[in-house]
Amino acid sequence: MSTVESWTNFERHNGGVAGARERFEVFCAELLDLENPRLEVHQVAANPGDDGIDVLVTHPDGIDIYQCKYFRDILKDTQWKQIRDSFNTAIHKNTNILSWYLCLPRQLTKPEIERWNAFKSEHTECGFTIEIIDGNQLISLAENLGISEKWFSPSHSSSPVSAEDIRVQIWRASQQYYELLCSRNNKFGGLKIFETLFPNGVYKDVYYEPLAVNREGRVAPVQEIFREHGQEHLVLMGEGGIGKTTFLAHQLSVLLKDNEQMPDTIPIYVELNRCPSIIGRWYSSRYGKTNYITRYIRSIMDDKEFESYSNEQLRDIENEFLKKTESPQYLLLLDGFNEINTMQADGAASGQSVRELLRNEIEQLARSTNVRIILTTRRMSENYLPDGFNYIALQGLETKNIRDYIAYADYSDTDIAWIEAHAELLDCLRIPLFLCMFACRNKAEKSSL
Repeated sequence: MSTVESWTNFERHNGGVAGARERFEVFCAELLDLENPRLEVHQVAANPGDDGIDVLVTHPDGIDIYQCKYFRDILKDTQWKQIRDSFNTAIHKNTNILSWYLCLPRQLTKPEIERWNAFKSEHTECGFTIEIIDGNQLISLAENLGISEKWFSPSHSSSPVSAEDIRVQIWRASQQYYELLCSRNNKFGGLKIFETLFPNGVYKDVYYEPLAVNREGRVAPVQEIFREHGQEHLVLMGEGGIGKTTFLAHQLSVLLKDNEQMPDTIPIYVELNRCPSIIGRWYSSRYGKTNYITRYIRSIMDDKEFESYSNEQLRDIENEFLKKTESPQYLLLLDGFNEINTMQADGAASGQSVRELLRNEIEQLARSTNVRIILTTRRMSENYLPDGFNYIALQGLETKNIRDYIAYADYSDTDIAWIEAHAELLDCLRIPLFLCMFACRNKAEKSSL
C-alpha cells in the first residue's frame, strides 16, 4: 500500500481531514509509547499552551520532544512558520532537551528537504538532535509495532458520495468547527458566552436573551421573534456587543448538542469578514453567483485554504443546497455583513466590490427552499443589505436580566437600586458585553480587598 493511499485511509477512519488532524497526535503518542516501553510517554495538553510539545518522552537525563503537524500538502510559508514557532517555543520553555522531532504524514520533496536541512543548520548550536519522521517512516513503524491495521487498513469503498453522505459530512464538520470556535483564543472561546457573559447560560433554565423588534414593531426576546418568523431569512441588526454573534452561537449549541443524532436543520457558521478580494475570480455562470460561502463550508470539511478548490469540487455542496424541500435542512449563520471588504474585488467582470458580490451570492442562496439564512450586521442602510430578508433590530437586555446578573456579581441591594435609578447607566448595561465588563469590575475590586 502506498504512503498516499495509507494516509487517505487514515482520514477515512477518522471522519475526514479535521478528524484526522485531531487523531494524528494520538496515533503518534501510541507509536512512541509502544516504541519506548520503559520510558514515560505523554501527550501534552494545552493549558493555556503546550510549551511547544505535542508528545513528551522522558529519559533519566532529559527529554525528547515530538511536534506532530498534520500537513498533507506541499509545505507553504505559513506551515514552515508554524514549525519554526513550535520549535522556538520548545527551546525557550524547556531545558535538558535531548532531541526534537517533527512528525509529518507525508514525504518531503527535494526543495523541502533542502529547506529542512537549512533549518537544522541554523540550530546546530542547540546541541541536540533535530530530525523529521515522515509519513513513510511512521507507517513502517506502525507496521513493525503491529498497529498499522488499526490505523491504516482500507475500510470504506470508493463509491461516489451520496446526498445522505454529504449531509452527514456537513453535519460532522459543523460540529467539529463549533468545538474549535469554542476553544480558547477562538471566536466563541474569547466571548466566554456560557461561563461568563451569561452565567446561567444555555445549560440551565435561564438564558438571558436580548429584546428585539421586528418590522411590524413587535418587541419580544430575540429567540421568540426568531421562532415566529418560521422559515424566513432574517437580518439581525444591532450595535457591537449587543449579542448578535452570541445569538448565533446559541443556535449552534442547541442544534448541535446531540453528538449522535443529526438535527433536522443543520446549522453552519460562516465569518463573512474572511472573504478575500479574489472572490471576483470565483463567479460561476452555472449558479449565477460567486461561491465564497460554499468554499468556506468545504474548507471546514477538508481543512484546506478557500482558493484550493475547483468549481467541480464544490458541486456536491451547491447541489445539496439547491434541493427542493418542504422545509430548510440547513441554517446558514452568516456573521458580520458590515465587516466585509468594500474594495473592488479582483477579477470582477463589472468592477463590483467584495461586498456587492457577496450580497448577490447570499441573495441567490436565499432562493433555495433547502436553506434558511440568519445574517448579522451592525446598523446600516437596508439599501446595502440583501433583498428578500426580514429585519430584526436587537434592543438589549431586559431590566430584570440586568438585575439578576449584577446580583450574581455580588452587587448589594443598595448598589442595584442606585443603578436602576440612573437611566443612562441602565441603558448602557442593556448591552451584554458592557454588562459583563461592569460586573467583572465589581468582582475584581472585591477580590482585591
